[in-house]
Amino acid sequence: MLQILKKWSLKILSDVHSTIVSLIVLGSVLAFGGIVAIYKNLRLFLFEILQKPTPLWTTILLVLVCGLLIYRKFCSFQSLSRPSTSLVRIKKLDDQDIKVLHLIAIIENSFINSCGDDKSIDEDYISKTLQISPQTTKYYLEKLVNAHYIYYDGYNDLKGLTNKGRTFLKENNMLP
Repeated sequence: MLQILKKWSLKILSDVHSTIVSLIVLGSVLAFGGIVAIYKNLRLFLFEILQKPTPLWTTILLVLVCGLLIYRKFCSFQSLSRPSTSLVRIKKLDDQDIKVLHLIAIIENSFINSCGDDKSIDEDYISKTLQISPQTTKYYLEKLVNAHYIYYDGYNDLKGLTNKGRTFLKENNMLP
């Protein structure tokens, strides 16, 4: 009796399992068919709209929106092409800025005197020499770059003083 009950329960569960699987497959096929039907209807609707003549107010609105988008893109491009002086405004250099600038001048001068080739200046050396943290060093370097006292090359290597930086050091009798 127990054997018969097991066989029947396995057969029922097997039938229930195959019914569930078939319902899932059928639902997937119908859902995909629904997606295809929606896609076809949407495509026909869009073709129908595109074949009708565009009203004048819609054309004017599209031109204005395109002009606004181009203007916004142009303004964001303009702000990216200018150096970012809004974040760090330098009216006067503080003592630490001057120390960093003077050390860069000394390092740059030693490169020119020793080997004559154009080497990049090590930011870690600046932070160790001035006994400040690397993040503080980056802050002062970014501040000096934004104020156009020093410059980096295209590979983000610190190269040295700009004419403005040399002029500042010369006017304060700090140029090595």
